[in-house]
Amino acid sequence: MIDMKKKYRTKDGREVRIYATDGVGHYPVHGAVNNEGDWVSVNWSEAGQFRRRAHNPTDLVEVVEPKTVWINLDEDGFVKVFEQKDCAAKNKSYDHLCTYKIELTEDDIVELSDE
Repeated sequence: MIDMKKKYRTKDGREVRIYATDGVGHYPVHGAVNNEGDWVSVNWSEAGQFRRRAHNPTDLVEVVEPKTVWINLDEDGFVKVFEQKDCAAKNKSYDHLCTYKIELTEDDIVELSDE
């Protein structure tokens, strides 16, 4: 379900503005796509599909902001993940081996599908 509070782009990377998600019919999500500087009005399904065919380049994809995490690794292979560096530093176990800083981008996210 498309959420007005989230940011989206098209599958082919174009910028998107969402105006409403409560329209009527099969395509209740109303917005616009930036098409080389011109904003073009577009409607999508509740799931963000532009049309009923699969893999349309105008389908919506949520934009995920880059995120940094710190991972503590212990001798036994146990891993703890922290969102803040100081938390990782404070929570080292007695058998701590190292701390890794990992920067996650949108490309690091795996999208699962039933295809």
